[in-house]
Amino acid sequence: MACVINITAVNGIVQPGQMNPDTIRVLGTAFQCPGGQVLVTSPAASGGQTANVDVNGRFRAELPLPAGQTLQCGQVVAVRVACAAQPNCFKDDQKPLECCQVTQLFFQAVTPLGSLAPNALQVSGTLLGCPSDTVVIGSSVCETR
Repeated sequence: MACVINITAVNGIVQPGQMNPDTIRVLGTAFQCPGGQVLVTSPAASGGQTANVDVNGRFRAELPLPAGQTLQCGQVVAVRVACAAQPNCFKDDQKPLECCQVTQLFFQAVTPLGSLAPNALQVSGTLLGCPSDTVVIGSSVCETR
């Protein structure tokens, strides 16, 4: 079976207090890559990064931009993902550089067992392009009578 590579997201990482991204994050899946690693490159970035492919076929790579290189959110960026041990198996793509992208967001009221009124709000979702894997969620709750 031949390898299969998909590039699912290309995000610009904008550090707090900055206007433009300083890193390109590439997410995707790769199957049947010998050695379980992919090499991710972009003409806009300095060098490339070898990323491990997990048991579900997912990979994540972060490519820093060279000093002085400026990209803007929304700008189209070319990326290549190749099997590290089999470079003739690759996927080229061009995608807009999404920054601070909300792809899924779910809200659910949490009601304690034996109660009819919720006492908490559960928020879950997927945010891409955050500088860290930590997000802050805020809410203003109004009392109703």
